[in-house]
Amino acid sequence: MSIKIKDDDYLTIANALWDAGKEKEAFKYFREGAKKGDDGCQLNLGAFYSRGIGTVTDTKKAFYWWKQSFKSSGSSAAAESLAVTYLETGKYIKAVKWFVKIIEADKKEKRKLRQRSKSIALKES
Repeated sequence: MSIKIKDDDYLTIANALWDAGKEKEAFKYFREGAKKGDDGCQLNLGAFYSRGIGTVTDTKKAFYWWKQSFKSSGSSAAAESLAVTYLETGKYIKAVKWFVKIIEADKKEKRKLRQRSKSIALKES
């Protein structure tokens, strides 16, 4: 019997496995969710590859998945992971590029929050 997992469940399952100390199993679920486009799975998969959690360390794959996460959602956390890792490896120009993306992502998020609060205020009045 095969259990069908919904695309949005991979992150929840992977995080629960990670919390339970089952890193290799968590890695598998993060990888499957990442392949299906879940930006949270992509972000965490990058971290697993970066730190060698549940798998061997692979910086190229970490960068790939962080970039996918950023492309999927504009995640400032993904941009931060890229910026910090570039900084730590002495790639300062690339680090600055990603630090700028963090600032831009934060500005976009603040604009979205302002728009949501305005629309809520209009509904309430």
